[in-house]
Amino acid sequence: MLDNWFRARRRVHDLADVLRKRGMPLPAARSLYHDLDADPMAAAFTDWYVRQHGTEPDPEAVGALTLEWMEGTLPDTWHAISPHRVDFQLALINDWIPDHPITVAAKALLPEWVRWHGEQAGLAEHLIDRGVAVALGGVPVGSDCGGLRV
Repeated sequence: MLDNWFRARRRVHDLADVLRKRGMPLPAARSLYHDLDADPMAAAFTDWYVRQHGTEPDPEAVGALTLEWMEGTLPDTWHAISPHRVDFQLALINDWIPDHPITVAAKALLPEWVRWHGEQAGLAEHLIDRGVAVALGGVPVGSDCGGLRV
């Protein structure tokens, strides 16, 4: 993994050099951890949730879940719900303060959160169901890897 990390960094520098020589600078770098506007995603999820359930979800839990989900990811991947990503998000939430009301509410919302993202991405129902099953803690992620050890 570290070989690829360093190799990728080297290739980015090579690419930047070639583009600079052609007069095509790279776009300005921006952090994927700061200045996130989570409000549009939180509002869209809340609207969907109200239509599905007839009640509004806990806004603090939605806000916390939204920031955790968005942070460090590229905007074009915000709706990705691979079982591995869902498992990773669940692990992050499990590191929050146990039994805290926001932690409990976010974990309870996670399956619906995953379903909503899957619908936004236009995924087939069976793929959405796999992500939801992981969010519910019912399916080990390794079972999706077809012989790969994870």
